[in-house]
Amino acid sequence: MRNKVDIPFENAIQAGGRVVRHDKEGKLVEAPSGVWMLRQPNESVCRAWLAGLDRQKVEVMMVQGKKARDLAMVTLGFSSAHACQLVVWPNSKAPATALTLSFRKARADDLDFITSRYDLLEREELAAYIDNGYLWIALHEQTPVGFVGRHAEGSMGLLEVFEPFRRHGFGAQLETFMIGQMLSEGFTPYADVFADNGNSLSLQRKLGMTFVPCETFWLF
Repeated sequence: MRNKVDIPFENAIQAGGRVVRHDKEGKLVEAPSGVWMLRQPNESVCRAWLAGLDRQKVEVMMVQGKKARDLAMVTLGFSSAHACQLVVWPNSKAPATALTLSFRKARADDLDFITSRYDLLEREELAAYIDNGYLWIALHEQTPVGFVGRHAEGSMGLLEVFEPFRRHGFGAQLETFMIGQMLSEGFTPYADVFADNGNSLSLQRKLGMTFVPCETFWLF
């Protein structure tokens, strides 16, 4: 049976990532975005894998497991760790949510209004996402109401509904659309949701995403 904790690594590899270390218990992958991804429950092996990395080249890392988190924080000198919940879409078809919104790929002239509403990525990173076709604008009667996309390592994210258009079910439509996009590109739809983001966690339950019992952390 497929282990759902492997899905982030599988998507990153499919997106062009590089397997740096692996054994029967874990993996160390460098995603095409420069994000590093680690699962290794064996403490001595995990320590050795981390010791072989250059801190100057590892700015962001996703780790699974508290032991790996603690070792990475000490070995690589990260200053912050954000707990996340791994959620995975369990089906081969998108949710049955009716789509009343239309969608188009974000363009270069959308960058200013995207950066004014989303602060988790730098402007240069968002510009690259637009150039690579990772971001989509949601429209209601030709008016932009939000955006959604995928990260270069193969996870869904960047979901934002603009303030005047919230509480209309648009968030579910944005994620439903993105699930369909991920499936059409051959990816397994998944997301790492910040553990303290109650609204997003509620949306995942509403859509029927599977909550994977996996301690996931993003280190910066």
